[in-house]
Amino acid sequence: MSSESVASIQQFLILAKSSKGKALTVIIQQVLNHPNIFVFGELLELQNVQSLKGSAEEPWLKLLEIFAYGTLKTYKESTGFPELSGSQLTKLKKLTIVTMAWQTKAIRYADLKRELDINETRELEDLIIECTYHEIIKGRLNQKNELLIIEYSIGRDVNPAEFNFICSSLTNWSNRANELLDKIDERLKHASFLEEATNKQKKEIGDRIVTIQETLKSNQELLKFGFDDVGGMKLQRVAKQLRKA
Repeated sequence: MSSESVASIQQFLILAKSSKGKALTVIIQQVLNHPNIFVFGELLELQNVQSLKGSAEEPWLKLLEIFAYGTLKTYKESTGFPELSGSQLTKLKKLTIVTMAWQTKAIRYADLKRELDINETRELEDLIIECTYHEIIKGRLNQKNELLIIEYSIGRDVNPAEFNFICSSLTNWSNRANELLDKIDERLKHASFLEEATNKQKKEIGDRIVTIQETLKSNQELLKFGFDDVGGMKLQRVAKQLRKA
């Protein structure tokens, strides 16, 4: 979220904390109309806002929830909500693009047009350009293949109804990560064992080479004199005995 967005939402949070009823719904409308505010979690969490539940102003609370974690399709499939202003409709379409950007990194124009209820390609591309201007997504248009290639998108507020699913998914991911770390640890231990065994084998081979070299050196000295010092054996007999050895 940009510093401008943070400053803007903070101003509305201060006003909302001291407002109730219809006065609070006016603030909600202003937030939904604001061109730079795309995250609404802090406003939703306020006790004053939650107190709208069960009151005549509850539709504004429900509408705020749609802007927090819903899409244009969510709004269209629901009933009893206030009618959207032009700026609110445009913002909800932008938020819908953000949601789609989290689902796939290459979004087809056809899918965007269907979800955003847009027919003209030029209108769609203009909306995408506005999204990049507000820095809620970063990407590029592949006009030849009619694709929006996503490089980055902001995060949206989390629907409380999805908390259990998210926690379960994170737990499963953590368990799989731990299992992978255990396997890596086993591989490292095995690699360490192989390295130790290889070094031991290298040492044994090196020791044998040294022994053979010393034996050859000793044999060369015997050949040099032609006789050994024990029993006066001739050179040929010494060589014969060495070959048998």
